[in-house]
Amino acid sequence: MGRKHTNGLPTWAKNMWEELGSPELEGMEAVTSGDLLDRRYGLRRDDLVEMLLDARALPDDKEPWLRGRLVSSGKMTVEILAEDGKLHYISRDVIVEVILVAHMRPAYLDDV
Repeated sequence: MGRKHTNGLPTWAKNMWEELGSPELEGMEAVTSGDLLDRRYGLRRDDLVEMLLDARALPDDKEPWLRGRLVSSGKMTVEILAEDGKLHYISRDVIVEVILVAHMRPAYLDDV
């Protein structure tokens, strides 16, 4: 995985973070325990993520890690704006692991 930048993000994520206006990351952490109304976890649109793809579904020379910003998540596919600047539509069937690097926005319930 990428080397960490001073704000705690991997090097690959720095430009994407800046393109989103360099939001303050403190306080955007997932909350997985405590009072039910205070819990905020799960992937959100605009989150920076790293995805490990099943190598059997990829050409031999393709890197199995996809790093980028979550654009959308549907029933069958996930859309990622990758560090290469391209939109990738990934079948959920080939995703082995998702690592949340950083939330870029508050949980949806926080917006109301």
